[in-house]
Amino acid sequence: MSEKKVAPSLLATEALLEGLLTIIPAAILAVNEAQQILLFSREAETIFGYAKEEILGQALDVLLPVAVVEIHRKHLRAFAQAPERVRLMNMRQNVWGRRRDGSEFPAEAAIAKVQQAGQFVFVICLHDITVRLQLDEILQKNRANLHDLQEARTAKGKLSDEVLLAELEVYLRQQEALVQRNTDLGRANADLSQFASVLSHDLQEPLRLMTHYLDASARAYEAGASENARALLAEAQTRAAQMKSLIQHLLVAARNPEPTSLHPVISFETILTEVCENLKLAIHENAVRITHDALPSLPADKSQMIQLFQNLVSNAIKFRSERPPEIHISVRHLAREAPFLEDPAPAILRSQWVFCVRDNGLGIEPQNFERIFDMYQRGHPDAPAGFGMGLAIARRVVERHGGRIWVESEVGRETKFYFTLLDQSD
Repeated sequence: MSEKKVAPSLLATEALLEGLLTIIPAAILAVNEAQQILLFSREAETIFGYAKEEILGQALDVLLPVAVVEIHRKHLRAFAQAPERVRLMNMRQNVWGRRRDGSEFPAEAAIAKVQQAGQFVFVICLHDITVRLQLDEILQKNRANLHDLQEARTAKGKLSDEVLLAELEVYLRQQEALVQRNTDLGRANADLSQFASVLSHDLQEPLRLMTHYLDASARAYEAGASENARALLAEAQTRAAQMKSLIQHLLVAARNPEPTSLHPVISFETILTEVCENLKLAIHENAVRITHDALPSLPADKSQMIQLFQNLVSNAIKFRSERPPEIHISVRHLAREAPFLEDPAPAILRSQWVFCVRDNGLGIEPQNFERIFDMYQRGHPDAPAGFGMGLAIARRVVERHGGRIWVESEVGRETKFYFTLLDQSD
């Protein structure tokens, strides 16, 4: 085969490998016999919290709990001498990983070895099974509870069929809600690397160029521009810097989401004020009227909440009808007031705030209610140009805070976006 034919083939193979490592929903690593990391996939970045650039060349030890480092080294050396070429690592002992923040997690892993230039290279495929084990624990507890009910009924004969069925329904509802919650968490984790990639590349690069041009314009017109022109340039530079900071915060949150309990309490009145300031040009140009209920203070990430409200408000402006846009933000506490909406989800087991962002715009067809929360999807055929990311980002932010988001709409009349946030004060 000629050299001209070999090169494209090699390039195609490398591109294929890169594509596979990007989409495979498992952490893929490769280490040499010295146990230095040679390959680190996109999902490995998500699971362990390290960027590929900072982990390549380091010892595999940094990804392992300190207590098992020596044991793992011995097993790897033994595997190099063993006849088999593939081994399920968790068949012999439990496998644990260590994230960048020091937290440890249970894992399911397989290892294979290939020989290159007289030495072994070990390829590891790893899954974080935290959610699976939590779900198993929930199911076991429910089985135990049902068993206790059955024993109590047999021993005392005092539990009526109605009481037993009522207790059974409570347990089944709890199980259904927790299973749904873990399913949603698994789905969010599965495409988290795609979300982080979009933020990192599709958004930051255009913003970097825009900032560069603004800075260049400010320098060029510093002496000759009018006071009004200089003020406008300064305002644009400020907004670009805010956008850059917001994107960076979201990128960090996507790769290392914090539990809600670690967030400080923030004022949602302040959040809405900052959102209106960020969108003041669009609000003015479209004669938008924004009203709202008294908004609470809750533990949440401030930058992510700004992104959430800004996406929902700007979405309402973007999909306006011929009428002047009217947006109202309402909020209710489920444990303190009677339900104010029909919620098709399982029974809500914790106290929650339910926010609603209502507009009088074009509306959304029912068949698009789920699709609009996916990446690169838009809910109306006449949608203005854009990435189709706003609602996908909104869903990620809400899920990162332990809530969920959904939509109700009447075409040509109104759209209501609901989302929940946990109230940890109760």
